[in-house]
Amino acid sequence: MKIPHHEARLHTRYGEPVMLEGVRVSGDLRGLLFEASIEQRFSNPGDRNVEIVYTFPLPWAAVLLGVDVRLGDRDLTGAVVEKRDAEARYEEALSEGDAAIMLERNADHSYTLNLGNLMAKETCVVTVRYARTLQFEQRGLRLLIPTVIAPRYGDPVRD
Repeated sequence: MKIPHHEARLHTRYGEPVMLEGVRVSGDLRGLLFEASIEQRFSNPGDRNVEIVYTFPLPWAAVLLGVDVRLGDRDLTGAVVEKRDAEARYEEALSEGDAAIMLERNADHSYTLNLGNLMAKETCVVTVRYARTLQFEQRGLRLLIPTVIAPRYGDPVRD
């Protein structure tokens, strides 16, 4: 599924939507440098383990500082590795029933985070951290924070 860079999508590997339970945004502005942390909380309401696929954009000219994932009571972190190696490690972890994450930058500059083996009734918290330099516009600073997970209010492509 190709996702335009201006939309975020949260669903299972098979396209089933995942309900977002809450979002918390915090930021720090020092001069023109803005550092943001966006925490998004969701859970698996079903009776089976699922793999979550989360595709998200960053604001224009932002730099990704990190992604933190908490699955239940486990904190997951990653390391930068070659794509084939990352995919193999990820699939191996899933096949062994372990929790795993894999982050990839897409051609349209959005990111896709795969979260494997979210247990039934388990909660997940994804925290995306980024920084960007703000520009003066009409004698002020303008700050936009993307927080919408589409298609909550319909299909943006069809509509």
